[in-house]
Amino acid sequence: MLAISMTSRPALSWWPANTSFALDLTTGTGMRAGQIRPLNELMSFSRSTSRLAVDSTGRWHSFGPNVPAMTDLGLWLEEARTNVVVDNVGESSTIMTGVTTSAWTAGDCPLVGGAARRISQGAGSSDGFMRLLAMTGGMTYTASRFYKYDGSTTWIRMSISDNIANVYFAFLNLTNMSLGISGAFGSAMLVNVKLTPAWNGWYRLSLTGILPNTNSACGFFSHSVTGNGQTIRAAGSYGSWADQVVAGIDAGSPFPTTYGNSREHDTAVAIASAEGTGVSWLSDGTSFKLEPSSGQWPLPRQNSQVALRTMSILPIT
Repeated sequence: MLAISMTSRPALSWWPANTSFALDLTTGTGMRAGQIRPLNELMSFSRSTSRLAVDSTGRWHSFGPNVPAMTDLGLWLEEARTNVVVDNVGESSTIMTGVTTSAWTAGDCPLVGGAARRISQGAGSSDGFMRLLAMTGGMTYTASRFYKYDGSTTWIRMSISDNIANVYFAFLNLTNMSLGISGAFGSAMLVNVKLTPAWNGWYRLSLTGILPNTNSACGFFSHSVTGNGQTIRAAGSYGSWADQVVAGIDAGSPFPTTYGNSREHDTAVAIASAEGTGVSWLSDGTSFKLEPSSGQWPLPRQNSQVALRTMSILPIT
């Protein structure tokens, strides 16, 4: 004889045995005392600013103040960041000659609901795109921009310069999205170059380095050039979105307002509680910690940000 019994515990429990409290932050599901509960009953969250977070396809999503930045990768937390680009007019204007901008294909942007731009450049010696920066000499900064090939420009030279012969740079082949030559001139130092695939053929180029000087001429340059390692300008066009420069070795998430003067992500804090035991996730600018009342444990972090997927609490015996 086969005996079958039924209980109130879900048949496919995703939490470990004997767990009294659990959160699945990839699906927004929670459990307390063996019962699935709405996440807003189990977790409170605060963040004074809006922010963006990426999903597993490389697409970015916008989240308003005090709304957890949750995608299928989990709950994203990020330390405060400042975009040091100071000319907040964006790509609709440039201080260099021979450049025009126009709307990119509608609906084709790494940000859901966002609007990318097409940058068109002439072949003149001064033609190219530049943004002014409020940088501090001797500090490490990471510049980043999303690019997409439109059948025109083949090679891009992205660089950070103080316009006093100090510059760090990288070349990008837009046709196959591969890195070319990178390096530094003068007293500048190149720390790292990173190319990250995003959504629907977009790629993010990140360039980390150090300039020796602090001055008003520091700039973020993007030039269409004739080939790898060449500084000769080439006429052409390409897709562009979200250029920013932030202190540190990681580009982090793009800013909700793509072009801003000192736009910041505030430190994000999530608080969960179970049977009177308080647990908080926080970024203090140097690390991410899980803080129960009984102590602290470091959490894995992804440079300036971390995606928290699941957590569970066992009763203390």
